[in-house]
Amino acid sequence: MFGYIRPEKAELKVKEYAFYKSVYCSLCRSMGKKYGIFSRVFLSYDLTALAILYLSIDDVKCRTDKGHCVCNPFKKCRYCSCEGDVFSLAGAVNVILSYYKLKDTKQDGNFFEKIIAGVFMLFLHHSYKKASYEYTEIDSLASEMMQSQYEAEKSNSGIDKSADATATFLSKLLILSYPDNKALSVFGYYLGRWVYLIDAADDLENDVKHNNFNPFSDKYLAENINFSTYCEGVLNATITELCKAYDLLDLNKYKGVLDNIFYEGLQTQTKKCINKYKDIQEDDDFERSV
Repeated sequence: MFGYIRPEKAELKVKEYAFYKSVYCSLCRSMGKKYGIFSRVFLSYDLTALAILYLSIDDVKCRTDKGHCVCNPFKKCRYCSCEGDVFSLAGAVNVILSYYKLKDTKQDGNFFEKIIAGVFMLFLHHSYKKASYEYTEIDSLASEMMQSQYEAEKSNSGIDKSADATATFLSKLLILSYPDNKALSVFGYYLGRWVYLIDAADDLENDVKHNNFNPFSDKYLAENINFSTYCEGVLNATITELCKAYDLLDLNKYKGVLDNIFYEGLQTQTKKCINKYKDIQEDDDFERSV
């Protein structure tokens, strides 16, 4: 998870944004208490959305309590309080995925990236061990995802096969507690696919520069293809399928926040990513005309 699953704040109601922030702050506090202060460094917007989704599906009643930021005691904030283990689960996923991300960087990054990843892994190791021990099934899913991803990239696979590992992981993760929820499984698959593809699109220029694997490289380097249009079509087609499955979910609460994230937030992130390639295309066209 890379932090792309976030709301379009300008379109949220005041109370909806306050609730979203309270979930984010509660997840931060929960991770710190359970997995140590350093684990908070890796807190992701993605897992905040996941926590709200679980709260909605489980029809959990929440209340917000006043408090102070655990990172800045002088800053006031609100925390979301509720029954169940939603924050514990989301925090564990955050820690486990962060550890595997660092492991991947240590294996495939450049010299300095490997050193930094190795140092961070040392600090996060205890947190990872605790999370993986308590949530062994999630750790197994993450391990399978990384192995599948490695094999796909090693074989220089295309877009569909490359995105399948992350898509399958998120699909299986979301239905661990709801094994019969077909709509949630399909939703998770396309959400995972979108996350992988937008991250690949976002990193494309750097990957091409350093000759790293990227499923979009061939299309990006092809002279007869308008890459921004092509990439936008792939991402929007994935969002379309994701939204079809999302519409079938039985959501009991907080639908306004979730609608904002999945209908508007994903589109905003897609446009932000694609626009930089449109700018590059326009610059290239201008240079050729001159």
